[in-house]
Amino acid sequence: MFRPVLAFLGENALRKRFSVLQLVSMLLDLLLINGAFYLAIQFRFIRTGDLGYTDIYMQTMLPISIIYLVVFNLSRVYMMVFTQKMWDEIRYCFIANLIAPILVLFYALLFSNRLPYSVYILTMFIATYLTVGVRLAMGIIFSIFSNIRYGKHKVENPVKVMLIGAGDAARQVIEDLKYKAHYNVVAVLDDSDHKQNRFINGVKVVGTLADIEKAARRYEIDEIIFCINKIDAAKKRDILKRCADTGLKTKTIPSIYDIVDESVTVTSFREVAIEDLLERNPADLNTESISGYLAGKTVMVTGAGGSIGSELIRQLLRFAPKKVVMVDIYENTTYELFCEMRERHPAIEAVIEIGSVAGKKEITHIVEKHKPQVILHAAAHKHVPLMENNPIRAFSNNVIGTRNVAEAADANGVERFVMISSDKAVRPTNVMGATKRIAEMIIVDLSKRSKTIFTSVRFGNVLGSHGSVIPLFERQIREGGPVTVTHKDVTRFFMTIPEAAQLVLQAGAMAKGGEIFMLDMGTPVKIDTLARNMIKLCGFEPDTDIKIVYTGLRPGEKMFEELSFMDETVTKTEMDKIFCLNNREDTNGLKKALAEMEKIETDDAKMIEAIWRIVPKFDDSEEREIISSFDNI
Repeated sequence: MFRPVLAFLGENALRKRFSVLQLVSMLLDLLLINGAFYLAIQFRFIRTGDLGYTDIYMQTMLPISIIYLVVFNLSRVYMMVFTQKMWDEIRYCFIANLIAPILVLFYALLFSNRLPYSVYILTMFIATYLTVGVRLAMGIIFSIFSNIRYGKHKVENPVKVMLIGAGDAARQVIEDLKYKAHYNVVAVLDDSDHKQNRFINGVKVVGTLADIEKAARRYEIDEIIFCINKIDAAKKRDILKRCADTGLKTKTIPSIYDIVDESVTVTSFREVAIEDLLERNPADLNTESISGYLAGKTVMVTGAGGSIGSELIRQLLRFAPKKVVMVDIYENTTYELFCEMRERHPAIEAVIEIGSVAGKKEITHIVEKHKPQVILHAAAHKHVPLMENNPIRAFSNNVIGTRNVAEAADANGVERFVMISSDKAVRPTNVMGATKRIAEMIIVDLSKRSKTIFTSVRFGNVLGSHGSVIPLFERQIREGGPVTVTHKDVTRFFMTIPEAAQLVLQAGAMAKGGEIFMLDMGTPVKIDTLARNMIKLCGFEPDTDIKIVYTGLRPGEKMFEELSFMDETVTKTEMDKIFCLNNREDTNGLKKALAEMEKIETDDAKMIEAIWRIVPKFDDSEEREIISSFDNI
């Protein structure tokens, strides 16, 4: 019966397009559909006999079969990947069984003797029942055999898992973990009242999020998985802290952005990181304004291989620049970024220029060669203790490097220039902060006479950047401690690298020239608290499993960081997380002072003295004495 159908549709073409399983499904559906028509005729004429309608149907069986196959194929019934979860295929089956009888009826009206209307209606119901029923049965059989197969490999003491959240993500996680023998999902928590004491994929919702510690003890949980995608950052922090307080290993599913952009699945779990505990609500960017100055442009990024520089590039690629010029003196990380960019954004031209911003001739040559419309200047020496011992290098890279890139931008008609500054530039107590403050002054001074829009963006520490405390703490915890903290009361501002990069790009779009933008860093975080939370996230108890040792502030370090000077006017902008600082500091004599400082080649003491002549050093000894007095109480 089916051979003419295969011949008509092209047997070889079918084999190329469909797998053996799909062809078997088609043949089975043809059998069920034709059986449905036969049963419909028999049911309709059960008392009077079929009155010859069976013969009429047999004459039109071939075109009817073709119509059904075409409709099922166009409805994507045979395009689904077969698993025990066949809901997509079943849904498409319903749709196909509604459409196909209507087309068959139209065909009968146009080209042949039709059957009674009631036969087509009965066929619709019977064919749906048969095709959907067979698929449900196949799903059940598949599930039974899978359970038998995986049951053979069950471990004696599987990891008992508790899920946070009872939404679609949790449903998918449970389904996936059923087939991982070493996992056993035993409980789910959710704040929704109507989900309490109900089951999600066979696992009971046993309480609310307030019951995390109690449920962990009651069900002897080994691991917690956070399964909520859409949640306020503050609430997520609170939940994850409670999970950390249990002392259990906690994992989380990827964010929805990771799932879309990185092609990961919901069940690509990762360990909860300190970034999750400090996570803030996503920045609400004006993408149109950012795209306006980046789309189709040549963008040059200095310090491209660094933490901020590389993230700036990843973020700006979303806005389709024509070309990205990556400038860095360190080749390895820059080349890795180049390879990543070439794989993910092959349509955007990428160029690496290895060179130091401190070299005026080479940086001028790079700008003249590529003629960028936008420069993002992230190159800098930023490590505070190292720069205390290397003031000449700090001055050369942070000050002269900034001047070189800025002057090259001015001379070559660059449209926009954005410099990355630091909270350590405010009332600086160290060489690194002082050199960043001088760099800000250079940008302000140059903006007064240039057609290029110059601006600086000032923010605090970024989590996980090279040389930051996070990688240090992670290494110390891995090695069993101790974790070293400078002072139990020292605080710092923190934000994630992606958020910082996004806000820098937004500030670049808002710049009119000469402003210093300040990013809203939120509430400062105690480094001691940061260390303790990291220890808990790793499943250890601070001071018991992992010791914390206080080493004292290092040279140049402050107890508290600030984001603005007392005499700077802080004004709000149209963006909630970006503020504008207006500083009318006199920059007369700056050019002459820098020329004199460039003559200092080997005398660190003279360089430090010259730096503090331009930027008065802030004395935080009073703050330290106050903190020390509290320690003695």
